[in-house]
Amino acid sequence: MDSSNNNGATPPSSSAAESNNAHSSTAAQERYYNNIIIAHAVFACLAWSVLAPLGAIIIRALRSRYTFAIHTTIQLFAVTFFTIALALGIRLSQHLQSFLPIWTDPHILLGLTIFGLALLNPLLGYIHHAIFLDRRRAYNNTSHSHPSSPTTHAAAPPPPGRTLWAHLHLWLGRALIIAGMINGGLGFRLVA
Repeated sequence: MDSSNNNGATPPSSSAAESNNAHSSTAAQERYYNNIIIAHAVFACLAWSVLAPLGAIIIRALRSRYTFAIHTTIQLFAVTFFTIALALGIRLSQHLQSFLPIWTDPHILLGLTIFGLALLNPLLGYIHHAIFLDRRRAYNNTSHSHPSSPTTHAAAPPPPGRTLWAHLHLWLGRALIIAGMINGGLGFRLVA
């Protein structure tokens, strides 16, 4: 009797071993993509359901000299989290495109649109903030002039306040939060 034989049992055929390896490889690959789906959903949900709304509330509710910095930091984290979610989504789409017409799905198209607009919105906020600071400086310089100084007929600078850029920034931000949440629902539909 052959000593390599395992207690008289016949060794498994090479095709059965290959089948087991292929099955375990497929299962590992499925777990890998499921983990990517979960991470994509978590980062996107944190961006649009937690961080972006929190940053929007902070700028309105908190009155501190640090409010703008806190708002900017939170929104930067929101955009960063969404960028990570987008990168994970692109990785997923590379895998799924062999199974589905993925690049025409509403979740993908809306997500890419949201990302582009989310990169534009900080620029709108920055433009507004720069104009706001200039107006506040000019307004403070004219309103603190000495009462005995001669009055000039030059038009007074506009008071600091919301500019067109501010309204664009605010409404685009609100729309992005809503669109991000809707897109989350579309994503859950896609994987269901």
